[in-house]
Amino acid sequence: MKGICLLIVVIVVVVINGTQVSKAGKCDPEELRPCHLSFTMSMEPSSACCKKVVEHRSCYCEYSKNPKIQPYLKYDATQNIISHCGVAIPTC
Repeated sequence: MKGICLLIVVIVVVVINGTQVSKAGKCDPEELRPCHLSFTMSMEPSSACCKKVVEHRSCYCEYSKNPKIQPYLKYDATQNIISHCGVAIPTC
């Protein structure tokens, strides 16, 4: 269950980061950990979560092609986090 929750958080971060490259220059879903509660408990995302979502915008297309992550991108919680953080989902 924890693995699935972590995967969901990673997907959320990737979706939010659609157009901007992360500071490390790679897409590491572990960096989306601040969004975990927002995703699993349907809580409003924290500023730390939104910051990570924005940083990882450029990862969205990469994650959307990953069969393990892609299904989570369509979850309502994921869409709510992205919307709340003001990130536009890129066209891949």
